[in-house]
Amino acid sequence: MLKFIFCSLIVFYSQYSRCQTPLPPLDKFKTQKEKLDTLKGFCKVVIGSRDLDALFTATATGISLSGSNNAYRAYFNYLRGYAFQELKQYDSAATNTQLSMNLYEKDGDLKGEADAMRRLHYIYYYAGRGEERVPMMKKAMELVDTTTNAKAKSVLIAMLSEYYFDQGLYEKAIEFKLQYIEVEKNKTPPLDDITMNDIAVTQSQIAETYILLKQPAKAVEYLNLSKLYYRNYYRGEALCYSNLVTAFINLNQPDSALLHYKNLYQIMKPNDSLFEILTIANGSLANYYIAKNDMKQALFFADKEFSLSQKSKEPIAIMSSHVTLGNIFYKAKAFDKAIMHLKIAEDNSYAFGRESVATIRYLQAQSYAGLGNWQQAYLKYDAYNILHDSILAESSNKSIADAEAKFQNKEKQQQIENKNLQLKVGRNKIWWLITGVALLSLVAILLLMINRNKKKTSNILQEKNTALAKLNNELEEANQTKAKLFGIISHDLRSPISQVYQFLKLQQLNPHSLNDLQKNELSNKIQTATGSLLETMEDLLLWSKTQMSEFKISIQTAALLPIINSCKNLLQLNSDAKNISFKNSIPADLTVNTDPYYLQTIVRNLLQNAVKAAPDNSEIEIGTMAAANGLALYIKNQGASFSQEQYQRILSSDETALNLNGLGLRLVDELSKKINATILFKSVSTEITFVEILLPDN
Repeated sequence: MLKFIFCSLIVFYSQYSRCQTPLPPLDKFKTQKEKLDTLKGFCKVVIGSRDLDALFTATATGISLSGSNNAYRAYFNYLRGYAFQELKQYDSAATNTQLSMNLYEKDGDLKGEADAMRRLHYIYYYAGRGEERVPMMKKAMELVDTTTNAKAKSVLIAMLSEYYFDQGLYEKAIEFKLQYIEVEKNKTPPLDDITMNDIAVTQSQIAETYILLKQPAKAVEYLNLSKLYYRNYYRGEALCYSNLVTAFINLNQPDSALLHYKNLYQIMKPNDSLFEILTIANGSLANYYIAKNDMKQALFFADKEFSLSQKSKEPIAIMSSHVTLGNIFYKAKAFDKAIMHLKIAEDNSYAFGRESVATIRYLQAQSYAGLGNWQQAYLKYDAYNILHDSILAESSNKSIADAEAKFQNKEKQQQIENKNLQLKVGRNKIWWLITGVALLSLVAILLLMINRNKKKTSNILQEKNTALAKLNNELEEANQTKAKLFGIISHDLRSPISQVYQFLKLQQLNPHSLNDLQKNELSNKIQTATGSLLETMEDLLLWSKTQMSEFKISIQTAALLPIINSCKNLLQLNSDAKNISFKNSIPADLTVNTDPYYLQTIVRNLLQNAVKAAPDNSEIEIGTMAAANGLALYIKNQGASFSQEQYQRILSSDETALNLNGLGLRLVDELSKKINATILFKSVSTEITFVEILLPDN
């Protein structure tokens, strides 16, 4: 993760020379102000040349000459903190920057205070003093809401976006970055080159966030936009091309990634090899080919990544290059070499987040196991498990925070939808009541006519009464069968039809809110979903023609995988809307003896409930396993656990008879009994629902 947090900042820095530039002669200036202003100008020059020794000398002289002038003292302490930060002496950097922030606040310079606060935020992060950032973030949030100082507001918004990014609240981070761009664009036009480059870098950072959110197409959109804003800032453009390499790799488009990789090398200037940025691009390509098991290509880019990381001397780049090589040698079963590189990577990983350490420990455990060193393998795997559990717990907390943030925005819309649903149910009840009254009236009329002719045609009437009773029974059974069929069709098709309608309505009402790529993607999704929906409708209608008198089963040998795929395709729009993926481990040649239409309806209802319950960006697992008297088909999803007790309570409740709630589970129960299947919800975890469909051997 940290590779993305800091790669946008890399463009501002390169390795510095320790050859000190001499101070300008101050004796020729008469006033103190002239001397201090000269020192300020000198500091800007040595910062550009990365001469930290000269910067330390200049800032010490400036602080000495400033006396009680808070503005100058704040400025020189700020630069002194920057110099200590570059040397990774974070305690000294924090002390000087904190003093600068206090002096700016005392002097009433909100822009200077915001700049110092933002740098102190970085220093605390590097120093591992994250808890000290919390009160700073609260203060920054208050100032953003109250200040009219546009420049200070811009700096504070940028700091808040970086803080939320670091906390893993990526949507919140993107929200503040977009606010930052809006504030920058509202500056008095025409915008200067610095502002244009700031906007471009921020758009690149948004793209990096979308890469972490596994939305590379969105990342490409922002990266292409950022290229329009760069002004004579080729290092920023180089970072943009490097991010495009990573984005297209995540889109599984290696040709496009290699094209931008070539562009990255073409914009290099003489005597500047862009070591840090090139390291990231080569590492992305190396890891892509590792995943594709193309070790020749992977090793080619990994060797480049390693060589560039050594030249850059950036610890995170060096660590990443050793992890890449360790992974390659592990895949090649060269376990000794893998362990060697992973040990070097581990020594440099602790400053860059637990995810990096967890990855390294996992590869170490696998490599030791490959050598048969089970003791070391166990120790590394045990350490990995502890760290992995901690990361999962933190990820869960972040997901809860995201859900709580979204809840307030969705609550009002949900209330409106609930009211509309209540009105619709009420109207349906009225129509059913009118129909019932009409039927009762018709029966009363028939009875009256029969009574009038009872004496004359008693024998005929007796026969007709018998026939009528039989007809009424058959009619009741037919009505129940039709109601079940319509219930299945309504329950299974209402949600996907609603999804298709909403997407089409969105396209009609806001045709200009989507770009061509999004329109094509949306069109393809709708076409796929409606095709699957049409197939399912045809299956249901064909089945319903054979079931109008009663539900009859037709046991036959059926392939299980097409049944599952049909259900998945029907729910494609629903799952895509929540970015839910499916893990399907059912063999293509697996068959079962059952009624395929009944089983498809059962699976479709259970899978639809799983999609509804599963959180965004999660995975639904579908598979089979052996059971005592047959085969168990299971569906496993994240979200609040649903138990067998809740299932039985819904089946025994009278409330579901009055509305649509629980209809799907009632249908599942009834149809499973028809094919002698058993539905069993197992309690695996409070955050996982696990349901089995036990299919007997027939």
